[in-house]
Amino acid sequence: LEEVFDAVGKRTFINVELTNYTTPRDQLVETVCMLVKKCGLQNDVMFSSFFASNLSKARAYLPEVPRGLLAFSGLLGAWARSFGFDFGKYQALHPYLTDVSPQQVQRVHRLNRRIHVWTVNAAEDMRRLFHWGVDAIFTDDPWLAVQVRDESK
Repeated sequence: LEEVFDAVGKRTFINVELTNYTTPRDQLVETVCMLVKKCGLQNDVMFSSFFASNLSKARAYLPEVPRGLLAFSGLLGAWARSFGFDFGKYQALHPYLTDVSPQQVQRVHRLNRRIHVWTVNAAEDMRRLFHWGVDAIFTDDPWLAVQVRDESK
C-alpha cells in the first residue's frame, strides 16, 4: 500500500478497502490509518469496508477521511443499504451493481451522501448508472469508464 501511495497518492483519489474479513480483530485499520497519516493523504483517500466496525475505528483515528459502507449483494446487503447506511456516519454507500435503482440513488442524495457502485464493467451498465446520477463506479476497466462518462456529459 505504501508503494501505491508513493506512486499515485497525490495524483488521484484512492479508495482503500479495509479487508480484514477473516481477521477482524487484527491491527489492519490502525496500521492503514497511520500509513495514510504518515504519507499525508488524509484528503486523497476514502476508506471502505463491509464491516461497520472497521469504519468506526477508522473514524476514531482519522475523522477527516471519508468513509463508504460497502453493501453485500442481494439479501445479505439489505441492512447496509437501508438502516445501516441511513443511521451510520458514512459519506458514501457502495452497493453492488444489481442492487441499485434510481430511487436508491435519489434517497442517498437526499441524505446528502454519495453513491459509488461496484463492480461495473459493461458500457451499458455504466451509461445507465451515470444517467441515474451515481457519483462514482468501481470498475476493472477505467479507460472504458472514462470514455462512457465523457459521452454521458
